[in-house]
Amino acid sequence: MELACPECRGNGRGCEACEERGFLLIDRCPMACLDDAVWEAIDVAEWVRRGIPPAPGSYQEQTNCILEALQFIWSDQSRWKKDKKLIDLDG
Repeated sequence: MELACPECRGNGRGCEACEERGFLLIDRCPMACLDDAVWEAIDVAEWVRRGIPPAPGSYQEQTNCILEALQFIWSDQSRWKKDKKLIDLDG
């Protein structure tokens, strides 16, 4: 499976992470690639979607890391849900 490179956002030019291909090759179950920090970011995205920020204060008080994680998750979340429905139908 190919995944657009998160470092260069699929551009590839000068990107060492994807060796200028614009994508990363996933050769095992993508779920096996997720560590605790990723799962926490996914949880935070859901909390924010429901109006509960991960720390006291408003959106403007969140760290840049959290905001980038939320943007990444939201950009692919609808595709993940669609993929999950297809897996559920197959299973």
